Amino acid sequence: MEPSPPAQPDSPPAPPPSPAAAPATVIIVGFGLPGRFVAEILDARKVPYCVIELNPTNARSIAACKKSVVCGDARDPALLKQAGIETADLLAVTLPDERIVLEVLQVARSLNPKLRMMARCNYTSTGIKAEKAGAFAVVVEEQIVALEFAKLLSNNL
Repeated sequence: MEPSPPAQPDSPPAPPPSPAAAPATVIIVGFGLPGRFVAEILDARKVPYCVIELNPTNARSIAACKKSVVCGDARDPALLKQAGIETADLLAVTLPDERIVLEVLQVARSLNPKLRMMARCNYTSTGIKAEKAGAFAVVVEEQIVALEFAKLLSNNL
């Protein structure tokens, strides 16, 4: 009788942080479509960055592409420090959860008062809160949708 295989943990372990060639000047929080687009711009301009990704599977994929990544919750000051927040120039918070976006902005600002921050929000009211939390630029989804509807109507009437 063969021994049974060892039990697998519920979630795979997070990858170790990827060594960055240079200190990250930009930190990207979240690596969904908006975060990937930010990374593409930075790659094209050869700007060093570090990704903070909560999902361990996604973090491993990012690390496999030789990108600097830390896995965990970006609201954790220790994790932000591990990503290089204290010396970073720019933070792009691309997460879809507005509550978490606001919390990340507040923690990041406390760790690096000179940090320039960009945020994604669903609603204009939260965008105003993100600006009050220190974001110099906010992408508000409802405003983008409104503009697209206006363009569609203008082109089809």
